[in-house]
Amino acid sequence: MLYQAATSSLMLPNKLGNIDQVLDGFSKFCLIDLRLSPETAHRHMLRISKYLRTISSRGQTEINQDVIRNCLGQYVNRSPYLYANVLKALKVFHRDYLGHEDLVKTFKFPRLPFRPKTVPSREELLMFYSAFRSQK
Repeated sequence: MLYQAATSSLMLPNKLGNIDQVLDGFSKFCLIDLRLSPETAHRHMLRISKYLRTISSRGQTEINQDVIRNCLGQYVNRSPYLYANVLKALKVFHRDYLGHEDLVKTFKFPRLPFRPKTVPSREELLMFYSAFRSQK
């Protein structure tokens, strides 16, 4: 399991087997403690798996804010929804599961674009339903 090396960094497990144990514990934490849906827990686990394996493959042995910043940097120019979902998984992992809020507290969620709902007009609804009736 991950353990604290200093107040602002964590040591990374040195073997992928240890990472698998961490991921298994994290998955159970999401499902049981946080009562997340199985789909949400699975998506969080996949994102954290990619995150830990990427860090491990680079030969890094500790996690600090710079490591998290570099991870999030890959998503800055992509969809704000994707960035927000990755940040959610990182916050749940570091803050809630590991209890190290100090590593993720400065990262803010992007402003998501507002998409007003459009209600079809009466004429559009009549055209839609008339197409159904003619297909019977």
